[in-house]
Amino acid sequence: MRERAARLVAFATGKGARHSASTIGGDARVGILSDCRNGDEPDEQPQRRVPFYRKPWFIFINIFLFLIGIALLFIFLYPVVRAIIQTIVNRTVIDVKSAAITSINTSNNSFQVSIQGNVTHTSAIKATIQFTRQVDVFWLKEPDTNTTGIWLGHLDAFDELFARDHHAVVDQTRTFFIEDVAAFTEFTLSALNTTSFSWRIHSTSLHVRAVKLPTARSVRFDKRVDVPGIDGLAGLVAALGSK
Repeated sequence: MRERAARLVAFATGKGARHSASTIGGDARVGILSDCRNGDEPDEQPQRRVPFYRKPWFIFINIFLFLIGIALLFIFLYPVVRAIIQTIVNRTVIDVKSAAITSINTSNNSFQVSIQGNVTHTSAIKATIQFTRQVDVFWLKEPDTNTTGIWLGHLDAFDELFARDHHAVVDQTRTFFIEDVAAFTEFTLSALNTTSFSWRIHSTSLHVRAVKLPTARSVRFDKRVDVPGIDGLAGLVAALGSK
């Protein structure tokens, strides 16, 4: 009898446990279904936030500001560079070693002149000097008292000059166009009786570029040049006199 009673108790206990478990599971499923019906979803893993400096808008703004900064740098840097280059050009000295007339064209009052020399006192920085306009030539009849001079004519624009290590080499053969024949005749007669003479050469709108700096434009070139003498002046005087 005792053994039978124990079995009945165990059976009843197991059935109750199974009923409780099924009731709990059912309640959980009912709760989930009820939440889904109400529009709620089960919790998900939170997404990792992207740092603001990696977002497209932040990258775009930085690129835009960088380009604006470069443009402003060039705008503000240009006048400074031009002023520095103009100062350097003003300090340069032209040393003419030789000058010679190679050919004469009396039909348009012009002749070919070959000039060799150096431009000294340039900067140590490499630079390219480009002449964009003609070079006006003035005779300094009295160089110590009159620095303006008498306009004789003009030369074709010089070829580019390349400044390196504080100097630039001048080796130019250009056409000289006589604008005032009477003044040029007086100049040649005077030059034949002296060992040297002085010219003032003037040009504007030079383009000067130093290394990677912006190109300086509208640079002025105004120099006194002491020439030891021009070979062939006597022939030029004869040609102008016979015209």
